[in-house]
Amino acid sequence: MPKVGFKFSPESIERMKTSHLGQIAWNKGKKVCRHSRRFYKRTRNGAPFCIKCKRRNSARYRAANIEQINFRNTLGRYRLTEERFEMLWDSQKGCCAICLRPLSKQRIPGRYVNFRIDHDPVTGVRGILCHSCNTGIGLLKHSQANFERAIQYVRAPLLCI
Repeated sequence: MPKVGFKFSPESIERMKTSHLGQIAWNKGKKVCRHSRRFYKRTRNGAPFCIKCKRRNSARYRAANIEQINFRNTLGRYRLTEERFEMLWDSQKGCCAICLRPLSKQRIPGRYVNFRIDHDPVTGVRGILCHSCNTGIGLLKHSQANFERAIQYVRAPLLCI
């Protein structure tokens, strides 16, 4: 079933539109940068900014806050708020919902975080799983019949002689 519309709710879109109001621009009170005037653009409210400086500052911000950015992107993909995620995390006591392996919110260097948000396109988010359990559910095609056959096989495997 394809996704319809945006991944943001109308309330969050309104919040994003107005969240910058009242904030001081990052370049307010600073001297004009050394770049040519051709790199300058204007914001909606008419304040000038240098494209090269903005890109450099954005790259610095992303490098310093990559964990938070990735976490929020993951939550946004499944339309989860941080409060709802924390509620799920606490209800599962920080463990995988299937194998009960302890999970960590911290990213392992060179790898992804070790939890996955399990979701169903129809019902939404079901819980938080480890990578192995989430992969297993996907390989069994989310089918209860496949799960039951797998359980029967594990209990009494068929012998092919």
